[in-house]
Amino acid sequence: MSDHDAPMRDRVVETALRLLPIPDHQPGFWDRLDARLAEEAPTRTAPPPAAPAVEEPADPDTAAVPIVALEPELRVIPAAMRRPSNLVLSALAVAAAVVVVVAGSALLRSRTGGEAPDEHADPEATALQAPEAADPEPPGPLVATDDPEAQVVVDWVQALAAGDVDTAWSLLGPGSQARWGSRDAFAAERTAFAEGYGAWAAGTADQVLVTPLVDGSLAVVTLVGVIDQEGARQARADAFPIRRVAGDLRVELHAEVGPVELVVPDDPAADGTPAAVERDAELVVVVPAGAGAPVLRVDDGPVVTCGTSPGTELTELEGGTGRRCGYRPGSLASGEHVLTVAVWTGDGSAVTARSVRFRVP
Repeated sequence: MSDHDAPMRDRVVETALRLLPIPDHQPGFWDRLDARLAEEAPTRTAPPPAAPAVEEPADPDTAAVPIVALEPELRVIPAAMRRPSNLVLSALAVAAAVVVVVAGSALLRSRTGGEAPDEHADPEATALQAPEAADPEPPGPLVATDDPEAQVVVDWVQALAAGDVDTAWSLLGPGSQARWGSRDAFAAERTAFAEGYGAWAAGTADQVLVTPLVDGSLAVVTLVGVIDQEGARQARADAFPIRRVAGDLRVELHAEVGPVELVVPDDPAADGTPAAVERDAELVVVVPAGAGAPVLRVDDGPVVTCGTSPGTELTELEGGTGRRCGYRPGSLASGEHVLTVAVWTGDGSAVTARSVRFRVP
């Protein structure tokens, strides 16, 4: 490109040259640039010719306003002269903006648990909307109670669940401690206790039944409800014998007289379904020989002593292997019930208690 062509350069070319990176002046650079510009010649717009001079008319009132020639306004850079990198950056910027909008909407939905709020919604009405109430926590047995017998059971299962062996051991009665032999022997089973009786610490107690036995010195606390044990939900009815020792209440769970066999009702099925009992059926249990007369109770009804209370019958089994207790509580209402049975030796140092759920069609 020669010097005499400089005044004729197109303003578009000048702008493009200012925007383009200027390479080093290697041999042939200007020739290549001239060829490139020649390709773009049809797309360039020549500046309009300068307006001719206008002579001032004689009449000053009709004099024409002088016309000043203006340079063409640069509005758009020709497509051939746009840097490819600018186009790529523009596309990336648009894509990034789309990603930000989509990600923001997804984040908002994840925080609100649903669709993003309507941008046209009334902000005052939205602010007045109350948040959804959280599901209430299920009631559990582990609350302070005015019943001291129930409270000692609460304290004991809490200690088991927390792994507090010292407290759990101290809350056992002397007969249970004697059966274990030592605190260390009891502590060796702390995992089994935490997963068993200790599961009541996070369970749901529908009923807490306290059945008195002998002059306030013995009682049975029954927890009835649903607990999670080893990954499975179970409906249970667990009986805890309570013994008063030197004015203090203790859990006498392991000082057993012997087994108590439930005949009617039978134990619940493996899936927890309670056994069915007819409305006027006789409830039957078998207790060890040599133990005192068993005490029975249905739900929170009257406490009866088998063999002496009306509706009960106590008979010896053949061979002296035990005694059969029959109890007719009368016409039971349809639905689910709980039978509690307890038997102990004369001084109360050994006691066995059981509770079982059953249903009446």
